[in-house]
Amino acid sequence: MKEKLVIVEQKGSDKIECLERIFFGYALFLKFRKLNFASRLLIVGGANKGLSEKEIISNLRYERKGIIIDRTAGNTKEKSDRIVQYLNMNANTEIFLVTSLYHQLRAYLTLTKALKDKGIMKKLHIINYPCDTNRKGIIKVLKYCMKELKKIITYNSKGDLSLSPKDIVQMHLIISSSNLTNTH
Repeated sequence: MKEKLVIVEQKGSDKIECLERIFFGYALFLKFRKLNFASRLLIVGGANKGLSEKEIISNLRYERKGIIIDRTAGNTKEKSDRIVQYLNMNANTEIFLVTSLYHQLRAYLTLTKALKDKGIMKKLHIINYPCDTNRKGIIKVLKYCMKELKKIITYNSKGDLSLSPKDIVQMHLIISSSNLTNTH
């Protein structure tokens, strides 16, 4: 049976959104634990402005065993590199990638590229779990989406994304799945 690894990518500039992402990922982690799956929670990012380890731990009240906090990454590429370093030791893993809906595409494509570069993508299964930002309002979310599009173009020009037709189709299927309609 594959390990369930819940990965939460912090957003450095918005502590409330960081907490939303962490709470969503933590709830998923606890659900797996309750169902007796081998599971871990990896919280990455926050090197620039995210929540401190103390702030994160103080909000995780029930279960702390199996939680890894890595605050060394400052951007999406660095987060993916840190995730891959962790996975090299645990390649038989089902990944649940938790971030906001507007960031999900770049996070997924960047992680996929990093995993392919290390040759471990075929051993893994990534499930995208957008935790959402409904409190921000549609106009603000659309602005974030436009910023993400610019970042996707920049990352792609640097070769940091996996943009094969298969990856695009898979991402489209994920975004159009029921996760998009869930309210978290």
